[in-house]
Formats: sequence, structure tokens, C-alpha cells
Amino acid sequence: MKSNRILLTLWVIMLVATLLAAGDPWTNKPFTEWTAEEVAAINKNSPWAKTLLGNSDLPAQVTVQWASSLTLRQAAAREGQLQGTMTQQQVAQLLAMGFQQYVIAVRGEGVTTLISGYAELTEEALRRSTYLQPKDSQRKIYPLGMEVNLEGKEPTATFYFPREDSGQRAIGLSEKEVDFLWQSEKNRLRVTFDLTQMTRSGKPDL
Repeated sequence: MKSNRILLTLWVIMLVATLLAAGDPWTNKPFTEWTAEEVAAINKNSPWAKTLLGNSDLPAQVTVQWASSLTLRQAAAREGQLQGTMTQQQVAQLLAMGFQQYVIAVRGEGVTTLISGYAELTEEALRRSTYLQPKDSQRKIYPLGMEVNLEGKEPTATFYFPREDSGQRAIGLSEKEVDFLWQSEKNRLRVTFDLTQMTRSGKPDL
């Protein structure tokens, strides 16, 4: 069963890579024309989303998304349109939403694995074990808050990071890469976001 799941996941990632290689949908057409396959690709493997199959640090699949970006909000809106679960008003509200924080969403079995790796699970333990770290400044940006939902079909942890600190940008405009790290006592998740690819119309989309 496990080997079948791994093979299926590999097939999905290959499909995603093929779709994105054909042209980035966020640059060559409006989101209202994105297909279900393109939405899945954006949500799983794109500049704004990284899917890990599992390794020695975290033996479970997980997807990390830069959820505050316009691109992922458009993907969520388009998914709602295709599935008939969102009205035009709801779509408009989602796209008009201006996040005051950087929002990172972690989804998948890996969330349960990370949560179970704490000897004592508290909000402070979660906050201090999770951070963003721009590559140039190496400054650790800790979340202001977080939400964890282990119910439903996909366990999810959502972290809210400050956009400003003491009147300065938490992530400078000159930064090219940012790491996201979440480490419990037993497991560790780390992904790198390439900020040079996370742009829309020449502007950062974070």
C-alpha cells in the first residue's frame, strides 16, 4: 500500500512538472482560465508551493505553501469556481483580501508527524520552533500566531509572520531566497523559497 502511494505521488509530481513546463499559467492567461490540473500544479509544486515526499528528517509527505500570495489565493478561487463551492462574491472577497502578515500553510501527513514530535505541545513551543530566515540577513522571523487543524481530509498548520519589524521590512527587497523551518524534538521540515521566481508583473508576490 505504501509503495503504491509513493508511485502515485511520483506520477503526480511528474504530471505537475510537465504541465508547468508547458508554460506558467500565472503568466500566460488569467486565473479564470486555469484548468483543474494547472490549479493542482500551482498548489503542489510551483514557486509558491513545495511538496516533499518524506526523508530521514520527516518521513511523511507534506506541502508548504506561501498562502498569502495572490497566486495561491487565485488558485483557491479558481478551484472554488471549478468545484462550484464559491460564489462570485466570495471569489472577489478572497482576491481583495490584504494580508497584514506573511501566511505559510503546511498541509499533509507531515503535519501530524511534526505535531506528534513534541514532548509538550504548547503555543510557545510551536512559535519558537518555527521561523522564516532570509538567506542574506540570516535573521530569524518568528510567527506572531498559528492555527493547527488535524481534522478533515488534510491536516493543516498555518503560521502568520510579520511583514514589518520596527518599521522595516522583515524580508528586504534585495533578498533572493527565504528558508521556512519547522522543527520538533523528533522531526524537521525545511524548504527554500526562491523569491526571484515569486513575482507577478515584476513585483514580489508574497
